[in-house]
Amino acid sequence: MPTVRLLAAFIAVLVTALVPASAGAVEPTGTGENIKPVKNIPYPNLNEPAETNAGTDLEFATITVAGPGAAKGAPGASDSAPGAAAPGTTAAPAPATTPQGKAASKKAAAAQRAAAKAAKRCSAARTSAKKAKSKKAKRRAALRAKKLCSSAKKAKSRARKLARTTTTVERSGLRDARSEEPGVQRTFAFAGSYGDGLHVIDVTDPEKTERVATWNCGISQGDVQVFQRKDLGGRWFATYTHDGYTWHKGSTCVSELRALGFGKQLDDFKGNGTYIAEVTDPYNPTAVSFVPYKLESHN
Repeated sequence: MPTVRLLAAFIAVLVTALVPASAGAVEPTGTGENIKPVKNIPYPNLNEPAETNAGTDLEFATITVAGPGAAKGAPGASDSAPGAAAPGTTAAPAPATTPQGKAASKKAAAAQRAAAKAAKRCSAARTSAKKAKSKKAKRRAALRAKKLCSSAKKAKSRARKLARTTTTVERSGLRDARSEEPGVQRTFAFAGSYGDGLHVIDVTDPEKTERVATWNCGISQGDVQVFQRKDLGGRWFATYTHDGYTWHKGSTCVSELRALGFGKQLDDFKGNGTYIAEVTDPYNPTAVSFVPYKLESHN
């Protein structure tokens, strides 16, 4: 029975991911022989107003999120009893089904949107500073860029903090996707989109399916692959591809990669290539690398 319910959740999320750009709002039900939708998950509109809920690729992974067996760096990694959190960390959050949990989720989403806007202002200010002609104008623009980018960094930090703790308001009923294995496992769908980021959706409990994180990476087509590197301590990564559509330079993933020293490659190849995020902590995806491709990148 759990396998059947989980499969239903996979199908329901897949139906949502394939909603065409022209569809706009998420449909309340899906169609198809022997398919019964249990829940549709809308995507936040971060960068592409004309492509609301435009899903692309979809991958699934069951990741140990707390207790023994959690990869180093995961929020609940420890050698303690299954489900327990390591000292100074929090266990994986349960779906936000209470009013308090839903309010926390909305607050986290608002913080993420604010961080995305701040990142865009930072990027625009840096561009203006480069284009300034006189020394005085350059100096003034540089100071403004420094101030805006400092604010963007703080906004990003706040958004990450809220993303980590947003659903810890409610922890009862946290179900283990693989109770026969050490630690707490949760099954996630990693759903790509046209320009509006990589969405991480907890599908462990079909009726409580919830989007737990969005990596604001404004690229398209947004094909995704998820894999684990056991030679790196069991860490999880996701590749996310850009193949020539609109490139949103102010999105979070671009800012993260510039901070890692990939700015020249991003600019030289106009963003075309494969973006790599670490998803060991699926509630907080973070850019770790970029591989440019002149002829664009695909699944």
